[in-house]
Amino acid sequence: AFCVATGREKPIDEDWGRGQRPVINVGWYDALAYCNWRSEQEGYTPVYTISGEEVIANWDANGYRLPTEAEWEYAAREGGKNVRFGNGKDIADPAEINFDGTEDFKTDYSVLGQYRDQTVPVGSLNSPNALGLHDMSGNVLEWCWDFYSREYYKNSPPKDPRGPASGDDR
Repeated sequence: AFCVATGREKPIDEDWGRGQRPVINVGWYDALAYCNWRSEQEGYTPVYTISGEEVIANWDANGYRLPTEAEWEYAAREGGKNVRFGNGKDIADPAEINFDGTEDFKTDYSVLGQYRDQTVPVGSLNSPNALGLHDMSGNVLEWCWDFYSREYYKNSPPKDPRGPASGDDR
């Protein structure tokens, strides 16, 4: 609906299908534009002011926005529990999380299993975490608001950190 309404081309789905599959091949700026569009559709105040590559977030706006990395981690870890994966477990099982479970990628915190080499329909692995959230680990990479920084959380605000103000990667 977003692409039709805004005249954008639909992102390539790799011929895996759409329907209940997650959207793939979407850039960070596309995700922000979608958040603003969806906010407007539902009568909310858009969060983002986008001018070329400059983006300003209005944290007081009530519209849709990308989560910060800290918010995403909180949700994936079942409200902040000390678990490794978004299904509430410390072991990655390809029957529950869509990732490469072949021998070449085996770790001490994974079990061997199927590599699907494509996304699966949301919720089809039936491994929600304790908050009822599906596919918080595996299936696709998720966009967050923050710039990436390996060092940021060592000295970040203890409550609601919003990530570094600049960086090279999201």
